[in-house]
Amino acid sequence: MSRTIKFLLLFLILIPIITSQQRPYVCCRDKDTLKEKCFVGGQCCNGKWYERCIDFEIWVAGDKFTIGQPAQLNVYVRNKGAYADTYSMNYEIIEGQILIEWDTNNNIYVPPESDVGVFRPTINILTPETVKVKFIVTSQSNLRKEVIATLSAGSMYSMSEFSLAIILPLLATLIFFMVKRQRPLL
Repeated sequence: MSRTIKFLLLFLILIPIITSQQRPYVCCRDKDTLKEKCFVGGQCCNGKWYERCIDFEIWVAGDKFTIGQPAQLNVYVRNKGAYADTYSMNYEIIEGQILIEWDTNNNIYVPPESDVGVFRPTINILTPETVKVKFIVTSQSNLRKEVIATLSAGSMYSMSEFSLAIILPLLATLIFFMVKRQRPLL
């Protein structure tokens, strides 16, 4: 074989191998075991591997809500990064009628590696329709995450709140008129 053909074959074999490296390897200590490892992607922060040095996640949880009655809604922030961070929260009402009482100057500080902080806005759902609210959490390092909460409230009255003294006469009157209507007219 000629030298040109050998070079061409070697070139055709090496090009796919060289270009197949999609992401560089990052070698540093595993944050859980502290053993030296190499990872595909991620970042080395303070000598430990993280998906991102600055990262967090947010989610919303609350109890049952009653129309017209204020209740707390918890907006959780988990710091998944290598460094402590301070977070602020804002909101945007997407759909429905709701009042939200919240001090926008209130920030929370969350240490690194899976510690959780909580914002506790007071909400008051004004109608029986479903309400959608977007909560926006921004870190001091300007990373921003959003979560949309779909909330609904039940009526503020339930059968247990009605007195038996009211229900029984109503029921007796209903039965009386139903029986009277079934009798033939003379």
